[in-house]
Amino acid sequence: MNHMRRKSALRVAFLTTASLLAGTAVAQNSLTGVRNSLSLMGNTGLIDMPSAEVQPDFETSWSFSGFSNTRRATLNFQAIPNLETTFRYTQVEEWNPNGSQTFRPGFDLKWQFLEEDRQGWRPAMSVGLRDFIGESVYGSEFVVATKHVTDSLKVTGGLGWGRLGSLNGFDNPIGLIFPNANDRPVNDGSSGSVRWDTLFRGDAAFFGGVEWRTPVAGLNVKAEYSSDAYTQEQLYSDFERKSPFNVGIEYQPGNRFALGAYYMYGSAVGLRLTLSGNPNDPVTLQDFGAGPPPINRRNPKAVNQTDWAQNPKSQERLMKALSEAARSQQIAIVKGDIGAREAEIQIANGRLRNHSEAIGRAARLMAIGMPPSVETFRITMVDNDVPITTAVIKRSDLEAQVDTPNAGIKSWETTVLEDGKTLKGDDIWDPRDYPRFRWSFNPRIPLQFGFGDEPVRYDVVLTGRARVNIAQGFSIAGQASQRVFGTLDNPPDARPEDNLYPVRSNSFLYRAQAGPSLDRLTGDYVFKLAPAIYGSVTGGYLERGYGGIAGEVLWKPVSQNWGIGAEIAYARERDYYSKLGFNDYDTITGFASFYWDPDFYGIQTRVDVGRYLAEDWGATISVSRRFINGWEVGAFFTKTEASKEEFGRDGFDKGIRVRIPLGWTLPFESRSTIGATLNSQDRDAGARLRTPNNLYGIVREYEAGDLKQGWGGFWQ
Repeated sequence: MNHMRRKSALRVAFLTTASLLAGTAVAQNSLTGVRNSLSLMGNTGLIDMPSAEVQPDFETSWSFSGFSNTRRATLNFQAIPNLETTFRYTQVEEWNPNGSQTFRPGFDLKWQFLEEDRQGWRPAMSVGLRDFIGESVYGSEFVVATKHVTDSLKVTGGLGWGRLGSLNGFDNPIGLIFPNANDRPVNDGSSGSVRWDTLFRGDAAFFGGVEWRTPVAGLNVKAEYSSDAYTQEQLYSDFERKSPFNVGIEYQPGNRFALGAYYMYGSAVGLRLTLSGNPNDPVTLQDFGAGPPPINRRNPKAVNQTDWAQNPKSQERLMKALSEAARSQQIAIVKGDIGAREAEIQIANGRLRNHSEAIGRAARLMAIGMPPSVETFRITMVDNDVPITTAVIKRSDLEAQVDTPNAGIKSWETTVLEDGKTLKGDDIWDPRDYPRFRWSFNPRIPLQFGFGDEPVRYDVVLTGRARVNIAQGFSIAGQASQRVFGTLDNPPDARPEDNLYPVRSNSFLYRAQAGPSLDRLTGDYVFKLAPAIYGSVTGGYLERGYGGIAGEVLWKPVSQNWGIGAEIAYARERDYYSKLGFNDYDTITGFASFYWDPDFYGIQTRVDVGRYLAEDWGATISVSRRFINGWEVGAFFTKTEASKEEFGRDGFDKGIRVRIPLGWTLPFESRSTIGATLNSQDRDAGARLRTPNNLYGIVREYEAGDLKQGWGGFWQ
């Protein structure tokens, strides 16, 4: 029974994460060429061995594969053009002497340091680390080369260490220079650290193979010689490695979907299913929304006519007409101020995926609707009723650049970005459309990893959200959920022996309760203290586990690539069994935060230092890469003063986050996203209060770096 439950859990994990890309399999590729094929390890390679090839930039793939007593669920991400990263969960049955299974995470890196010259002799070459952190199942290193012999045939050959040097190994060639490289220390089973003393040490061995693209479209044939002896997998199971050779066929009809079948090691059948996506390659290319309005050049004779500005009703008539036109472009104008020579509007982007596109369309509308004397347009992006970034555009520049070559580059160079300011005064046009009500409803499938008997636990949850804006910056928000079914209500198999209060390890008690749950009910106030300083205050039922009050402040000038913030909260644990009650445990938690955008391939970093929910002190480091349409893949790492025994198996917390915009799959504009977080079971050490309205999460979409990345959409 447990055996079947473990298989089912891993399948649910795969299907859940793969649902981020579901429905895309039939779409065909809009980028040139076909993606390089993946291996059973879930990253670019042959069958079980790596190749020197990598994927297109930002390619994201989910794979589910297995043979005999081994199953793998893998997220592969092309982090930057030459760096491939892989996060994998591996389940191997009958791994231990008592017949029990192992379920372990693994992380791979591969750097392609030499690209192939298809017209000449130079192969692609890469160096890689496989499963190199902590209790590695596949700990190994390699150097590999791949070369096309013909357009349809390529060969791969490499040298491996660790597990990739475990069959027919020979003395390490690095040992000729560094004698201590001949010996590879035995992995002592410690988790949570890179075993630097093992890398590229010990025996080495050769591996290699070929891949043939057949005349049948999408059908490939592979064969390889594997240098992995699979020693541990054979000790206590029925699996027998009879041959070092593997063969297989793969079918990849497009760039979204691939299936593979293999004959492994002379004794087992292997299968692989992969779903892939790339923000540069949307599922639906056709946008059925309204196109941008045209720009008409002004009559030079009318530029100096300003009499209209003396009429107090002119501004109201102009703003009403502009507001009506903006609605057709999926833009809401929330405030406006029009003068004889300068006009400012504050806009909220409703559905356009690219904020630069929203600025461009607003500028076009102003060029159409403003009197000829208005030369300067000030367009301020507003989110949560807070003005964030102002784009200052000269109308004469706009008229000169439209429909010219390199118009996007020219307009970026002539646009000035400033920190947004609140418009005040009796002559400000303000429709004052409060209260405003918004709601949403969606299913969720939260996942947790790292349980002994059930390596993956999940729930299927229906969630409804609502928000009422009652004044500028003030709102009341709520979220309720109904758990349909799942396994997250099961208690942990074992809880670390610690002195920490069970701030998260008791979370299963909330999920075990029947009926709907009130996840959140808060009063929120988001505001600006200065042009580059933001603040927020939130109070009420902050999350399912805790209520209280939280405050945050952020300093982040729009044209600066870094910012600092601070937050503090009083939290009290909610009752496990009632909807509105509280338990006795309460605490103060708070953090100082540093945010940095290095202007390198959309990578963003964040460091939080402070006091966590269980009153342990420590830090969290987060790194993510974000595409302009909202597609994001990132990782986080948390370490506190809690001991390894208190933290659990690894001695720290880590995880992967993936977020994909719905607009990538739809034939119309949408800013909604779906996402998943892959991390271990609920931990007490390093646990944070889940407060809403993170200020940097609001501001970062409108900073100069993001707008520059998407400025090509200004004219769309």
